[in-house]
Amino acid sequence: MEDKDQAVPMVRGDADSKLSWLICACAFLCIFVSQGINNSFGIYQVYYTTVAFPDEKPSLISWIGTTTTALMLFTGILSNKLASVIGIRNVAWMGGLFSFAGLFSASFVKSVPALIVTQGLLLGIGSGFMYSCSISVTAMWFDKYLGAAIGIVTSGSGVGGIAISRIVFAIINKLGHQWALRITSFISIFILIIFTIPFKPRVSSSKAEKVVDLSALKSPLFICLCLCGFLGNLGFVVPVYFLPSASLQIGATDNFASNLVTLFNVGYFVGGILTGRAADYVGPTNMFGISTFFIGFFTLVFWVLWKTLATLAVTAFFYGFFISGFVGLCIASIAKYYAADKILSYNGVYLFINGASLIAGNFLVSYFLDNLGKGTNFRYVATFSSIVQIVGSFFIIPAIFYIRSHFKTNSWAN
Repeated sequence: MEDKDQAVPMVRGDADSKLSWLICACAFLCIFVSQGINNSFGIYQVYYTTVAFPDEKPSLISWIGTTTTALMLFTGILSNKLASVIGIRNVAWMGGLFSFAGLFSASFVKSVPALIVTQGLLLGIGSGFMYSCSISVTAMWFDKYLGAAIGIVTSGSGVGGIAISRIVFAIINKLGHQWALRITSFISIFILIIFTIPFKPRVSSSKAEKVVDLSALKSPLFICLCLCGFLGNLGFVVPVYFLPSASLQIGATDNFASNLVTLFNVGYFVGGILTGRAADYVGPTNMFGISTFFIGFFTLVFWVLWKTLATLAVTAFFYGFFISGFVGLCIASIAKYYAADKILSYNGVYLFINGASLIAGNFLVSYFLDNLGKGTNFRYVATFSSIVQIVGSFFIIPAIFYIRSHFKTNSWAN
């Protein structure tokens, strides 16, 4: 494997052990809460657009969720350095505290810019620490069942999204969005502090972690993975945040619009398990490319080319199904082909690049929606999202050929 012989790390336990599965279960619960809260933002998007801030542009309100997701990815680099200094468990605890602070403070603000800072920036930093630690520590503790383990952990986003989106919807209808933010803030701090206690690295290195390990960018395989991830993330937010609003325009009820968020998360849960398990057979790199292609395909066919309430429901489910593979399986590919002591730093570089993509993508989405779509026509942003994701998937083709030639394998399961 690439870089596998360049370091002599200290191994603290066996891969695929009982402790590995305990850590996997705890990481699942952490992702359940942190990403479940993020995945329920579609509920807030509809409420903010129609009730709380009806005079604000939907593209401006979407910056709340985009900032959360972008900061989640940006902090990957910082969390890796912090983990090497203060320990991965302590960084995860910091994530829990930031998440609580972001949600709780957001419940008291009364403007979209303030929500971008609180529900966006602060929650994003907390989510980033938690996401990076949960995914990276899981990748460290598995070998044979790596794809399945990563799939289980990322499926927590879907399960959490299902549960938390319904909780948020119910609380907003009865008590308002401020109490929804407060209640989820206390749920998050409790679970994220308790279930990160088992977190510890399986492999440690005597070498200090670099904040940015640019050696990753010397690898053709890593570059291909990053190009796929970068293009895929340019359009990431469109189906997640705008599908419910698009459904309201063609006669959907508020309940149907909220159910699209639930469908997305059901797909995320099912897809997280199935794409992860499939990756153990066809290889994480292959499944990463397949997932990227289909998130674009379903948006293009069942939203852009053929738009009914039924097809939007199909888009919501299958976008969630394949987005789980897009989100998690590149991390599994990095864990498979690079040295164990490189996983944290390489993951950080990859996530940082994806964070930059989300920011750039939302600027483009805002332009297309406000200038071409006049603030209400989502066809242009849906087309943009689907095309960049389909194009991004093609970069996995040279990655597969590189793996076959560089690692001298005759298998296509890479």
